[in-house]
Amino acid sequence: MTTIGWLALIILLLVIFSVTIILFIRPPHNPTLVHALSITPLIAGVLFAFTLPNSLIFTDESVASFVNIIVPLGCIIAAFPLVIRANRMIRAT
Repeated sequence: MTTIGWLALIILLLVIFSVTIILFIRPPHNPTLVHALSITPLIAGVLFAFTLPNSLIFTDESVASFVNIIVPLGCIIAAFPLVIRANRMIRAT
């Protein structure tokens, strides 16, 4: 994996973990902000897949295209509990 690929993956993980911490420990009171935070991992995963060329992620094209498929799927899995939590918080208010 190239340096830019590692850097992009670390930033993506930091975004996912920070949004999770914000939503579960100290959520905002505005429902719009709660929904925006809950879909942030989806947006970050899509931006990762569509903005980085395969040659910047891995030197091998087949592995890079596999990573471009797996990363957004992982972001969907990470965002699913956040969206559920956001919907429960909005219904509770």
